[in-house]
Amino acid sequence: MVTENMYALAAAASSSLSGLLAALHIFGFLETFPFPLLLLAAVPPLSIFHGVAKPLARAAECLTAFVLAFLLVFGVTLYDGKYFQMGLFLSSLAIYHTTEYMFVCVFHYDSLSFDSFLINQSGYYMAAMGVSFLEYFFELWLVGTYKMVTPMVIIGVAGVCVGQFFRVGALFYGGKSFHHMIQHQQQPEHKLVTTGLYAFCRHPGYLGWYLWAVSSQVMMVNPVSAWVYVMACHIFFKSRIEYEEETLVELFGQRYISYMKDVPTRIPYIPGLSTSIFVTQPFHLRTSYAGRADTL
Repeated sequence: MVTENMYALAAAASSSLSGLLAALHIFGFLETFPFPLLLLAAVPPLSIFHGVAKPLARAAECLTAFVLAFLLVFGVTLYDGKYFQMGLFLSSLAIYHTTEYMFVCVFHYDSLSFDSFLINQSGYYMAAMGVSFLEYFFELWLVGTYKMVTPMVIIGVAGVCVGQFFRVGALFYGGKSFHHMIQHQQQPEHKLVTTGLYAFCRHPGYLGWYLWAVSSQVMMVNPVSAWVYVMACHIFFKSRIEYEEETLVELFGQRYISYMKDVPTRIPYIPGLSTSIFVTQPFHLRTSYAGRADTL
């Protein structure tokens, strides 16, 4: 049986493929016109208007998926020029935002919206992106090729790839148990996941995003933004993780306390909630992060 989220997923996936093919043709990677593009372009409207609620919202999301795929290829075109670091950054951004949306489409279709791309996840995030772009172009103008420090770029690319691996792995391995918003009530499908990446660290999604964000600035050799990202991620995730772990203790009780004792966060200088507080003092749930997305 074809479900509504399958129609939406088909529409978004075909939009991404359409964007890839269109960009590959426009930028000269495909010399002949990619005729499959015509078939792919017909999938979103057929899927959306056949079995999907909120067709206009889904259409806007398909357009966003198309643009992100186009951005991915545009980034690739910059790889062999002086803007290759920006090309790497644009490609990583496109992959990150697309996978976030696809995850919600597959596992949490009821909450699917443009916000699922996490493009507008917070004013801080958008400001940080803007600052990183400004720093990159200013320093490139100021010092030219001296900004292209190959070892730093290689370290940054490796960090971005590892971070993206942890982030995507946490999303899709966690499945219905992973949410962009902290959950305060346990749903039937909400399980405590302690295997896979979750056996290596308690919050692989947060660890992955931390690595991805900071490494992207190392990749671009943005020293100011790199330190700003480290400080911002530390401040955000330290309180975020402690608050989330408080809610998880409320939901799963002793099982989660035992899990905290056995598995570290592995995020530098963010050990998470201390298990000793459940012995030495009463437990009080804070509310500072209710309704906030799971990244900066």
